[in-house]
Amino acid sequence: MTTKVTTSVLALALVMAPLAACADWTGPYAGLSSGMANGTAGDLGYGSGSFDIDGSVPGVFAGYMFQSGSFVYGVELGYEFDGPDGSDGDYQLPLSLDNTLQLSVIGGYAASDMMMPYLKLGALRSDYTSDHDGDGLDLAKGKLDGWSIGAGLNYRMGPGALRLEVEHRVYDSASFLYGVSDYHDMDKTKVTVVSVGYLMTF
Repeated sequence: MTTKVTTSVLALALVMAPLAACADWTGPYAGLSSGMANGTAGDLGYGSGSFDIDGSVPGVFAGYMFQSGSFVYGVELGYEFDGPDGSDGDYQLPLSLDNTLQLSVIGGYAASDMMMPYLKLGALRSDYTSDHDGDGLDLAKGKLDGWSIGAGLNYRMGPGALRLEVEHRVYDSASFLYGVSDYHDMDKTKVTVVSVGYLMTF
C-alpha cells in the first residue's frame, strides 16, 4: 500500500512539474523600483583622474512579456528620476547623473509558477550636470549615452511580483563644455545598480 501511494505521489509530481514550469507571464506590466548606484567617472585632461560616484536611483518601468513554453521574452522602458554623483576635488564639483531613460530587451525562464529569473540588455541615456568650480555658476550640461547588461529575478507576491535586479552600465566617453571654449574630455563612466522593485501585471 505504501509503495502504491509513494508511486502515485511521484507520478503526480512528474505530471505537475512541467505545468508549473509553464506558468504564464505573458502580458503588459508596470512597476516602481528603488536602488543604489556605485561607479566611477574620470576627467582625462584635468584633475586627479578617476573618482567615485554613488547615489540612489528611484524609478518607474513598464513593458510587455511574451512566452513560448517556459521561455519568456519582452521589451521594457524605464525612467529614473535621480542618479549617482561624485566629486574629484578639482574640476568636477560635483558631477551628477540627473535622470536616466532606458530601453531594454529581456529574456527569462519561467522556472516555476512563482519565479522567473531573467537577463537584460539595454540602451540608455542620462542627463548630466557638472559644476566646474563648485559655485553653481560654471556648469556643463548634456546627455550621456551608453549600454547596460543585467540579471534579475521576478518572484510572484500578492497581486504582482517582487523584482530583484543587478545591472552594470557603461557610458560612452564624452566632452564636457564649460563656458565658451573650456572642454574637458571624460573617460567612460561605469555604474553598477542594485535595485528592488514591485510590478503589477495586467
